[in-house]
Amino acid sequence: DDYAAFELQRLEVLTAPDRLILECASGCGTIFYAEEIAMALELSVVHVLERLEYLERMLTPPMIQDVEGNPGVFQFGSRLTRDVLLCRLRYGSTGKGLPREFTVHLHRQILSGLKLNPTLIPLNREVYHATQIRHIEPSFYVVSVRRYFDELHAQFAWPEVIELFEENRGYLQLFEAEDKRHLQMIYAKAVRYHPDTEYFRQMEPISFV
Repeated sequence: DDYAAFELQRLEVLTAPDRLILECASGCGTIFYAEEIAMALELSVVHVLERLEYLERMLTPPMIQDVEGNPGVFQFGSRLTRDVLLCRLRYGSTGKGLPREFTVHLHRQILSGLKLNPTLIPLNREVYHATQIRHIEPSFYVVSVRRYFDELHAQFAWPEVIELFEENRGYLQLFEAEDKRHLQMIYAKAVRYHPDTEYFRQMEPISFV
């Protein structure tokens, strides 16, 4: 459409490295961290921040902007802008054909970097990347989801526990029996203590198997 054509035209004035940074950012979500891109592309965080700040200034209207009060965190100005970049990331400049392995590579790079520095970005971001490649690398996914459940449990974040369980209910077969029971027990506890307990009593009970 016209908007996609406009955004693609703007991308052509950028250098290839800067386009790659934006494409990589699109694979990280609507909101992304400079650390994610640095790990994915094996660049220094300082360099990535410099390029992101430059890109924010030079494009009008801006494709990206910093998230106020969160240093090193940026967001796309429009969901459609992110969609255009994500299409390029997945399929190359043609925007069609078979998905590129490069997309999977970026998620792997980020998850490998987090093994060495697990606190660089919030744990929910790690879960996001692990979810993107769980069909290829289930081990990353299992470890990340288990850690995130434990983190939310420790914070008594019952609504978030319930949401996380519902999002991942269809993939419990990827977990070992002990881990599966652990997640189900945390979920059952969240349902019990959630402020809207009556609503959840009407839901189909889970099977602890």
